[in-house]
Amino acid sequence: MNAGRPELGGRLELVSDCERIETGWWDEGDVQRDYFVARNRLGECFWVFRCRGSEGAWFMQGVFA
Repeated sequence: MNAGRPELGGRLELVSDCERIETGWWDEGDVQRDYFVARNRLGECFWVFRCRGSEGAWFMQGVFA
């Protein structure tokens, strides 16, 4: 994954709206992430995220079968 736009062996296209997940606010273990489905040029789909409020790095959470 890369900063700015997600990449994995080439640029990934975001094909879903943002799914925001927030947890841990009640115990100071705050996690805020924005998740998306992304697709590569071969049509393979991935679940990617970045930390909310950050324009930084993207991370891969999983691969869709």
